[in-house]
Amino acid sequence: MLNTLLGSKKRMGQTFVEDTRVPVTWIKVGPCIVTQIKRQEKDGYWAIQLGFGERRIKNVSKQLQGHLKGAIKENKAPRFLREVRFDSDPGLNVGEVVSLGDIFKKGDVVAVRGTSKGKGFAGVVKRWRFAGGPRTQRTCSGINRSRNDSRASL
Repeated sequence: MLNTLLGSKKRMGQTFVEDTRVPVTWIKVGPCIVTQIKRQEKDGYWAIQLGFGERRIKNVSKQLQGHLKGAIKENKAPRFLREVRFDSDPGLNVGEVVSLGDIFKKGDVVAVRGTSKGKGFAGVVKRWRFAGGPRTQRTCSGINRSRNDSRASL
């Protein structure tokens, strides 16, 4: 039984539960499309590949278009692809759409796992909150530093 869906974070907010403010996160979940089925006989394990989001077909490589042949609808291909493992045959076919109502019911407790967008290589000011130093006076360095330090600045 499938118990996984893909989604993306939309915004943050708050709600009140018994006079206590609780932070909440809005997540856009599904619909996800089945893009590939891995079988025990061929691949050595059972899994399905889910696709989420959409992007125009012109922005997808020819190799990926061939891989997503049964999942491309209305010239839109899935943006994100993730694999979900199973112990036995999942009972889904390529091209089937899995939505939120097919898996979860109101009141179900869910576990959410996220991946950060990443911020690239950070310098010391951003990473460790170092001060940047003066911008106008006494900003020279190296050989001329001693000469300029001895001068009076107005």
